[in-house]
Amino acid sequence: MNCPKALLFDHADSSSSSSGSSGGGRRTCDFGLRQDSLARAANELEGRRLAVCDEVGQGLCLNDEKFKQITGGGDTMAARRLHQDSRTIDTSQGKLLALANPPFFEVSSSEAFRRRLAVVAMSCRFSFVASEVDDKKVFPAQEPAELDAMLDSSAEEFFAWCVQGSVRYYSEGIADEPPAVLEATAAFFSQEDPVLQFFDQAPIEYTGSLEDGVSLKDLAELWAEEGFGRTTSRALGKKLRMRTDACKYKGDILSGGRSQSKARGIKGWRLTRN
Repeated sequence: MNCPKALLFDHADSSSSSSGSSGGGRRTCDFGLRQDSLARAANELEGRRLAVCDEVGQGLCLNDEKFKQITGGGDTMAARRLHQDSRTIDTSQGKLLALANPPFFEVSSSEAFRRRLAVVAMSCRFSFVASEVDDKKVFPAQEPAELDAMLDSSAEEFFAWCVQGSVRYYSEGIADEPPAVLEATAAFFSQEDPVLQFFDQAPIEYTGSLEDGVSLKDLAELWAEEGFGRTTSRALGKKLRMRTDACKYKGDILSGGRSQSKARGIKGWRLTRN
């Protein structure tokens, strides 16, 4: 999971191991060479990367940190090159293509998370039961041996298609995602986002008025009451700080509330019950 770090230090270790050794079999490394290796490896992280996942095991979950490690880290990182040039490289162009059933993420609405994920919905299925087959959403299933033979017969064409698509992605990115992919990705964030689910079902409503607000303490109490588990005001505030929608917590000080005269909370919302 820790791809960037593994790349950096594996690269550095392989380079520094050839720097020589001295008395008693004790290895000494050229620190400057090691630093140059690290710098070069860091600069090699710049640019696009593409990861594709399918048939992910149940119970596995990628949070924001692991997700960013796979797709390229933060927005920018500083890298020193040959002890002289300092430059800032963009490592945020990674894309994870999730096939079939993707809800194995700890979902965040942050833009950094959204721009890294494309969901390809697989709405069709295959069945050996003839009465279920409609050739629209349910198609005839094939025996494993027959399916393997069919795939093997088209292996070269499929591989060429994959290479052509990868070359295009690394040179141009994905600027023309199909509407079906955009819809599936939006639906994923809407359906799998517990924060949106909470704000939809809790006794609060969005007004957009800066005169209205709900404290984090009230939200934490409602979070537990609505069955989302116990949490603290601090933990919930941290979760809401990453939002880019109306649920974002900006550290505002509110006046009024169920339990205190002044408290931190989110503006533009109000309780619909006392």
